[in-house]
Amino acid sequence: MEWQHLKTFFVVGETQSMSLAARELKTTQATVSRHIQSLEQELKHTLVKRDLTGSHLTPIGLKIHEQVRKMHYAAYNIDQELRNHKHTRHHIIVSCGEMTSVLLSKNLAQLKQGIEDVEIIITSTNTFLDLAAGEADVVIRNRMHDLEGFVYHPLEQAHLERYSIYGNAATFKKRGRLKSKQLSTYDWVVFSKTKVQLQTEWLKKYIPNSAIKFKVHHAALVMDILSTTPNTLAILPRFVGESMEGAIEVYTPKEDLSFRRYIVRRNEANPYAEKITKNILKIFMNAK
Repeated sequence: MEWQHLKTFFVVGETQSMSLAARELKTTQATVSRHIQSLEQELKHTLVKRDLTGSHLTPIGLKIHEQVRKMHYAAYNIDQELRNHKHTRHHIIVSCGEMTSVLLSKNLAQLKQGIEDVEIIITSTNTFLDLAAGEADVVIRNRMHDLEGFVYHPLEQAHLERYSIYGNAATFKKRGRLKSKQLSTYDWVVFSKTKVQLQTEWLKKYIPNSAIKFKVHHAALVMDILSTTPNTLAILPRFVGESMEGAIEVYTPKEDLSFRRYIVRRNEANPYAEKITKNILKIFMNAK
């Protein structure tokens, strides 16, 4: 006995209409009729009578429909339980910007410490996902909004939470640090679009367009070009630049290019979100 035939029979009994059942099941009326006929042939009983007022269950149809109703709700409850189990136990969504995702991806073992059986999904986006709507479980943000129902953990690594200038390591290990007047004489790789005002304003003030040779969309491309292309420079957060093998700090801006970030989660009992928050804090504490 096919479950799809039973499901079709259940919906026909609920709606008392072949056409309404077809609409609810997102199929054709002919398919609904065929499923009912197949079920009736298998059970050797007429379950549904059709007339001008609709489709009505026969006495034996009513008895079977009651049993199918119990099966339907049991299947629904099992499905919901599995969905809830998967949501609460098997994955945690961490939302952060591209640069932060680079650091987290380099420290996956530490990120999963103590929650190895949980799938961790890192969503790399500069668009804030909605914690309240369940789009993420933990987010890393540049601003703290004073809203009830959320817990904020400041990332207090002052030496890492600011921008600095990094160069291709193969080039600048030999040449050493640069002076401000030398910056515009090298090739620059920058983001084609960025929402970071500090970074944008500094570039506009000190680096002419003629020195910008590479404009890219993703952080990974910035780092790849910087680490593999001689004579290139980029402005990066120190927590990224200091963790790159192919880059070296060549200039520290005199301006205050510091920023603050916060790990935010819902204020609810979720041991997995609490644990991964602690792991993220440790990753930043252990960063150079």
